[in-house]
Amino acid sequence: MGKSLLADIPGPMDGPITPNLSVASNGANAVYGDWVAPFNLQILSVWRTVDAAEATHGTASTSASYRQHRVLNGGPSGTATTVMASLNQTASVAARGSVAYTLATALSAQTAKAGDIIVFDQLTVGAADNDGTVVQSGRNHVAYEML
Repeated sequence: MGKSLLADIPGPMDGPITPNLSVASNGANAVYGDWVAPFNLQILSVWRTVDAAEATHGTASTSASYRQHRVLNGGPSGTATTVMASLNQTASVAARGSVAYTLATALSAQTAKAGDIIVFDQLTVGAADNDGTVVQSGRNHVAYEML
């Protein structure tokens, strides 16, 4: 039995949708959203939808330089240290398309306590131009389960 009646409802719940604005191919690493966990929870899935096509160059170059999107548990202070899920953007995504994040392998990294700040960010891996990849505006979706 959970700490609240909602915790006894089986299955995933949809979390807040976190929007992001476009970021140029040479744009700096940035946090583009956050929300506070309203109760103890476990992330079940995270995915991203984009408003316009995001095109990367060829596979040979994207493996050396790409954007990484992350969902971090910043704890109550928001310092964003624990990676809950990540997405290495090494493939193109069509307009209005979606792509799934990979959850952290450790179950403990997929959980947050009530009051923890869940942070969404993007950063450069490899060369500064991210292989010419522009982060298009879009939304980040989270499904979670109350603990």
